Amino acid sequence: MTMKRHRTAKAYNRPFFEMNTVKQTFVGFAVLLLLLTSCAGGNSPSSTTDALALGQGLKSDVLVHPAWSSNATIYEVNVRQHTPEGTFNAFAEDLPRLKDLGVDILWLMPIHPIGEVNRKGGENKNNFMVEPGSSSMGSPYSVKDYYKINPDFGTAADLRALTDAAHALDMKVIIDWVANHTAFDSEWTESHLEYFLLDDSGNLQPPSGTDWWDVTQLDWENGRESGLYDAMADALEYWVREFGIDGYRCDVAGKVPTDFWEKARRQLEEVNPEVFMLAEADVPEHHKRAFDMSYEWEMHHIMNQVGKGEWSVDSLIQAVPRQAERFGADAYRMMFITNHDENSWNGTIDERLGANGDAMAILSGSLMGMPLVYSGQEAGMSKRLRFFEKDTVEWGDYPKTELYRTINALHHENQALWNGKSGAQPEFYAIESDVALAWKRTAGSNDVVVAVNLGDESATMKLGLDASYASAWGGVAPAAEVEIPAHAANVWTRNRTE
Repeated sequence: MTMKRHRTAKAYNRPFFEMNTVKQTFVGFAVLLLLLTSCAGGNSPSSTTDALALGQGLKSDVLVHPAWSSNATIYEVNVRQHTPEGTFNAFAEDLPRLKDLGVDILWLMPIHPIGEVNRKGGENKNNFMVEPGSSSMGSPYSVKDYYKINPDFGTAADLRALTDAAHALDMKVIIDWVANHTAFDSEWTESHLEYFLLDDSGNLQPPSGTDWWDVTQLDWENGRESGLYDAMADALEYWVREFGIDGYRCDVAGKVPTDFWEKARRQLEEVNPEVFMLAEADVPEHHKRAFDMSYEWEMHHIMNQVGKGEWSVDSLIQAVPRQAERFGADAYRMMFITNHDENSWNGTIDERLGANGDAMAILSGSLMGMPLVYSGQEAGMSKRLRFFEKDTVEWGDYPKTELYRTINALHHENQALWNGKSGAQPEFYAIESDVALAWKRTAGSNDVVVAVNLGDESATMKLGLDASYASAWGGVAPAAEVEIPAHAANVWTRNRTE
C-alpha cells in the first residue's frame, strides 16, 4: 500500500526541556533567584530522584532504580494464551506456581480492547485484514481505548484482584503500553484527531515502513503542542493510581520521543516512587531518566547465530564490553532466548537454537542483565503461538521448570548476577574454541563461574576451581580442569569467608 505523507513517523531524542533562548534565560534567572532568596527547602513529593541536595531544597533529577529491583527476574504473560479461558481470573490461579518458579515481575501483554477496523486475523505470517464481525481476535497491540480493559480478559474488578493477589505474593505487575500508535477506531481517532499523523489528504495512516495495517500513527513530533504528551502521560498515570500497576513495558519505545518518556516517568513517580519502566528498545539515552531496563537486542541476535553454530563464541565475548561501554554499568538489560515476538515470528527455541536451547538459557540467564521467561517457556513449548487467534499454551508436565527455577534462584541468591551496579561484569577465561566459553562474575564475597559448550563434542576447560565452589547446575564437580558435555552448561558458585 502506498500512502502520501507530509511527515514520516520516526524516533525522536530531543531534550526534555527544549526551549528557546528567552525561556532558557528566564528559567536560569528563576533558579538563581530561588537559590539567593530561599530560607528553607520546601517538601517535594516522594520520587526516585537522588536525594543529594544541590542547594536550598533543590535535588538532583536522576533515575534511581526501585530498591526491590536489584535482583529481580521477569516473566512475560500472554494473557490470551496462558490459560484455556484466557482471562485474568484463570491466570491468577497460576500465581503460586510462578512465585515458586522465582518470578518477581509479571509483565502482562496489552490488556486494552482491540480495534475492529482493519483487524488482522489468520496465521502469523499469512495474516490478513478480516471482515467486520469476524471471530478473529486481532493483535493486542492495536489498542482501542487506553482507559478500558479487553472484555475477553475480564473486568476492572478482576484486574484489581489479580494485582492484589500478585502483590500479596510479593510480585510486581507491569502492563504493556503501546504509545506509538492506536487502532484506527480508537477513542482518540474520534475525539482527538489532532493527536495523529495524517497524510496529505487528511487521512489516518499506519506507521511508515511497516505492515501494521491495523494501527494508525500518532504524531509525536507535534505532541507537546497538540496535548498528546499530557494525554498519554495521564493515561499511564491512571493505571498506576487506580489499579496499583507497578510500571510498564513500553512497546517500540524508540519511536516515541525520549523527552515524553522522561515526562511520563516523573509524573508516575508522583503516584508510585518505585515505578518500574522497561523499554522495547536499545537506546542508551533512555536510561538517563526514563527507563530502568531495555531489551538486549544485540546479544539476543548474536546468541541466535552462535547457538546455531553460524558464528563463533568470540562474537559474544566481544559484545559484552561493547554493550557495557554503550549503556553504562547501571543500565538494566533484559536477556532472553524467546518472547512473544520471537516465538510467533522467528520461531520456537528449538527452531532457532536446536540442541543448544538449554545451554543458551543458562548463558542468557547468567552472562549479564535480568533473565526473562515467557509464557510456556518452562513447558518446553515447541510451537509458535498464533498471534491473532486463540492458541492456548500446551503445558504438559512443565519439563523445563527446574531449569528456569534454577536460573531465577541463581539470580536471587548471588550478588554477582544482580542487576546494574548491584552485580558484576563477566571476566572471560582464555579458552581456544569457537564453540565453548567460560566466565566469572564477582561481587563482594560472591563468585559465580559459568562454562558453556555449544559444540557437538565435550569440551575441556582449565578454570582452576577448588572445593570452595559448589555446582549449582550441570552436575560437573569443581576442579582445576573440567569437562563440559556437548550442548551443555555448568554453573558453580561460592561465597568466600574473608
